[in-house]
Amino acid sequence: MAKLDAYLRSIEKFGAAGAVLTSGQAVTLKFPTGDRNATQVTPHDLL
Repeated sequence: MAKLDAYLRSIEKFGAAGAVLTSGQAVTLKFPTGDRNATQVTPHDLL
């Protein structure tokens, strides 16, 4: 659960509307002005 908390903190820190977690892909933070990819990659076992 601690790994998931890191994603939630990123959403809050950057003011994102949400995040898309796809196995083996970069985390996509959702913003009203457009999506941005984070440097974090979502490990399959987290999902």
